[in-house]
Amino acid sequence: MPKENPSHADQSKASIEVNLLAPEIAEKETIEACEAAKSLGFAAVVVKPCYVHQAVFTLRGSDTKPATVIGYPFGDQSKAVKVAGAKRALTEGILELNLVANTAYLVDNNYDLFEEDIRAICCLARMNYAFVNIILNCQFLPEDLIVSGAKFIAETEAHWISPSSGLGKVEDDEAYISLIKQTQGESIKLKSMGKVENKETYVRLQELGFDRIALNDPRRFQNFVKNEGN
Repeated sequence: MPKENPSHADQSKASIEVNLLAPEIAEKETIEACEAAKSLGFAAVVVKPCYVHQAVFTLRGSDTKPATVIGYPFGDQSKAVKVAGAKRALTEGILELNLVANTAYLVDNNYDLFEEDIRAICCLARMNYAFVNIILNCQFLPEDLIVSGAKFIAETEAHWISPSSGLGKVEDDEAYISLIKQTQGESIKLKSMGKVENKETYVRLQELGFDRIALNDPRRFQNFVKNEGN
């Protein structure tokens, strides 16, 4: 017999990830949020590099994927540092990497280095059956460099592209979506790391075409899901 189509709520949960990158989130909160995300069936939990082991252990055996960041939040580390961080995370069991692209290379018109950073991490992820999201901090770039950066990212093996690191408001992601869509390849999806705090914002981002949407405040998880089908 064919499988029943998943409910709208289940489909929605599969597009939600939990973002645990705020400075005040420590080990206890990380583990508790991973447990909650696992029980709610969310897609992934993005943790700080220092809590990768805890996230991988807590999420083991579930459909919720452990994820972390590389070069967060501005992407200005050297390629060697980013590669080392990615190797460590993948070795410990991370299944999704969020790499912050180095916008300084775009400003310098040094597109080779910009692309090398991204391809190095994508190559490591592919060898470990992991996905990569590329964060392009659009708020620091003029429109022409946003388009150039998005074009290079769309030509890599990245799975998603994000308009920001999620440090500001979710509107930061909405503001740059039209520019990114100009160069978005068919194989790369959109991911918002902005601070989504209510159902209305979540629905708006879905309508704009975001495949993955982050919830940044662990205290809102259960209330968000509880009200989602209303």
